[in-house]
Amino acid sequence: MHAIAKLLGRKFALCVGNPNSFSRADSPAFSALNPKRFPGRVLLVDDDPTFTSDAVDCLGQAGFDVSVATDGGQALKMLNEERYAVALVDLCMPQIDGLRLIELVRGDRRLRDLVISVVTARRCPDTWGKAIAIGANYCTSKPINWSILIERISGHASLNAG
Repeated sequence: MHAIAKLLGRKFALCVGNPNSFSRADSPAFSALNPKRFPGRVLLVDDDPTFTSDAVDCLGQAGFDVSVATDGGQALKMLNEERYAVALVDLCMPQIDGLRLIELVRGDRRLRDLVISVVTARRCPDTWGKAIAIGANYCTSKPINWSILIERISGHASLNAG
């Protein structure tokens, strides 16, 4: 990935996993490359190692401090130990799935300001509706358009940083 970005020059950024995620580095989403502009910690909750690797690369390029949990139980533990501005949550995971994780997070008043964005391969309107109804702020389908996702969470991350 880094070799392709070098070939294209510093004006462009490429995040693998979605052919639509190619964006100019001077677009609003990639103005986040200055970590001081959009501070904030992101908890990525997903059990797919390829997706998490791509996500950590893309979000890291945009200046986010990213931690990874591979299931809902691990995510709950991390949320109780550290403060995060945004959680990107997959729905299909072992042990505690994404919907149950959202319910548990929204039931904890200490975590009420956490922005939750569902990031899933499921494209079922009923499932997305349930996720929103129980407390998710956004739902996004895989493959991810990283420019759009980064732009969406950047404002929340800077508001909730600290």
